[in-house]
Amino acid sequence: MLVDIGETPLGLNTIIDISFPVICGDESRDCKAKAYVVHQQSGSLGLMFSEIDSDVRQILRKLLYGYATVAERAYLAQRKTQVSANRAVA
Repeated sequence: MLVDIGETPLGLNTIIDISFPVICGDESRDCKAKAYVVHQQSGSLGLMFSEIDSDVRQILRKLLYGYATVAERAYLAQRKTQVSANRAVA
């Protein structure tokens, strides 16, 4: 995650608490997490999450990948395979 921080200097490997809004479909949530500073350049930070609530992780997975859990991913992959097979037969 790249974050604009203005002129606030933070050292590499600094652990920070972050809060950010996430909107996924009709669900909106303020997410809180701990993250390490892994990169800093001209007023922005590169962050790596170190602690994140499982509910927040699921929302982010859904937003980024289209599924929230491993079971949902497996179901969607199986469904996609079935649709492809049905099209090949038709």
